[in-house]
Amino acid sequence: MTIMLPGRQVSKAGYIFRAIVAMALLLAFALWMISRSTGMFDDTAQVHGEIPVEAGLISPGAPVRYNGVKVGNIDSIEAGTTSSRIGLAVDRSMMKRIPDNVVIRVAPRTFFGDIYIQLRPGTGESTGELRDGADIPVDSGDDAVNLYDVFTKLSTLLGEVKPEKVNVALNVVSRAIGDRGDELGIMIDDWWVASRELESTMNRFLDATPKFRAVVESLRRATPDVIKTLASTTSISRGIVENRDQLVAMMSSAAGYLDSVTPFVAAQRKNLITIIDSTSTIFSTVADNPDGLSTTLAEADKFGAAGTILFATGKFNITAVPTFSQPMPYTAADCPHYGNLRGQQCFGTSTRQGVGPVRAPGEPNGT
Repeated sequence: MTIMLPGRQVSKAGYIFRAIVAMALLLAFALWMISRSTGMFDDTAQVHGEIPVEAGLISPGAPVRYNGVKVGNIDSIEAGTTSSRIGLAVDRSMMKRIPDNVVIRVAPRTFFGDIYIQLRPGTGESTGELRDGADIPVDSGDDAVNLYDVFTKLSTLLGEVKPEKVNVALNVVSRAIGDRGDELGIMIDDWWVASRELESTMNRFLDATPKFRAVVESLRRATPDVIKTLASTTSISRGIVENRDQLVAMMSSAAGYLDSVTPFVAAQRKNLITIIDSTSTIFSTVADNPDGLSTTLAEADKFGAAGTILFATGKFNITAVPTFSQPMPYTAADCPHYGNLRGQQCFGTSTRQGVGPVRAPGEPNGT
């Protein structure tokens, strides 16, 4: 049986043969890819090492580096209770560049648990290149121990932080920010201006600290007096409460007194106004000449000092006897005259002496 195709006739057996060849090629390609991925065709050498459990989690396929260059990867892991034996697949072309005194150090690639194996020259002398099947010791120096400790603590910390939840939170923040970059920039600028003003305010506050301290010290010294004042106020309040009836009686008496005083004030209103007006005139005069009062007192002080010296000599021994028997010793004849003009207060007539007999000192007034 033949199948007619345009330009050429192909039998059914030819199609079957082509299908078998295609399937064989696909199978060979798949096997080759699997073998390549497993390192079957790699020209590598196997070396081993013991990694303590303190180094943390070790995953297969982690890279192996020497002087920063990748030379292989972790090929196998045999887990144990105190340590794990790992197999390193190292490129044979790189073996001749690695000395046989290297040591293994587990170094972190990230703080999320990724590691790599670092080959470092050891302290011993090298006798040649690294050979296939060699056992490489672990670096147990102080630097390696500290590095393991820091890496372990950071890994534990990040495990407690739970990065997956942090990622969710960051996604939420990203959605919240959205297209608000301009607004956030303006906000940051405003914060910067506010920080400058806050800085100047803090500087002024620091400059005023001594004065502020003096005020606080004054308040501290005044605290006992304030407490005493509050105590006195409390005592007065307590006294008012305890003597409430007496206070009410006093207020009632004061009200009655005011009722009595009111007619007197009304009757003497003009005189009181005159007294207040005269007092205002006196005060205004003193205000217009503030030095006059002090000058008068100073001169009076000088006069008193001179009089003290004068009377201390004993030449003046005067006894003054005050009396009101003749209260008007001056008459109209004593008024000042200027030609036919008399003084403004010179009016009426009077005798040259007061009315009534002269009374002895100490004698009461009579009629």
